[in-house]
Amino acid sequence: MIIQTLWHFDGFALGDVLNAEDHHGKLIGAYKDEAEAASAVARVQHQPGFRDHPDGFRLFPFDVDRTYWADGFLQGSGAADEAIADDGSGIFGNDSALLDFAGDTDRDMEDEEAFLAAKPQPDRPDQLWDLSHYKISRENDQSFEDMGYKLIGFYTTRRLAEEAIAMLRGKPGFRDHPEGFRLTWITIGNVRWQDGFA
Repeated sequence: MIIQTLWHFDGFALGDVLNAEDHHGKLIGAYKDEAEAASAVARVQHQPGFRDHPDGFRLFPFDVDRTYWADGFLQGSGAADEAIADDGSGIFGNDSALLDFAGDTDRDMEDEEAFLAAKPQPDRPDQLWDLSHYKISRENDQSFEDMGYKLIGFYTTRRLAEEAIAMLRGKPGFRDHPEGFRLTWITIGNVRWQDGFA
């Protein structure tokens, strides 16, 4: 199954390579097809922020239950990491954290489990598990989410997402930041950012 992920970017010029940090990337949602994604655009396009950047909407397809960045990554300076495998997984490969969606990337992290969907949630046909990864930095014995956001994949079951984490933990790049995995869920067809942004 392929889903269409709808994103919005702003602050870019024609010819730019889209970068979620530099261009304020926002994940609006995951949709079954382009028509459903177009309906989501119609719901948010007149809201603050979106109406100022009407050309910022972009669709990116993702194979469900596929693990992107499967061979790890080479760490670059800042957020300029490169996927080792040339498998299309580098769509957001040079991006930092999606600041507007995930919040301040320099926030304190209390413990890993809080970010790994700690509350049990049953698998549902209308939801997907959204697995991502951040590089983690440490300062004065505290951990901070840092740059290097990577969307690893969308999974139909938590078990498949956890298997992906187990497989990636020993791969280049990931093994240097084993606590950087983030597992949440996303409802297919749900529209985020319905009130726009400033």
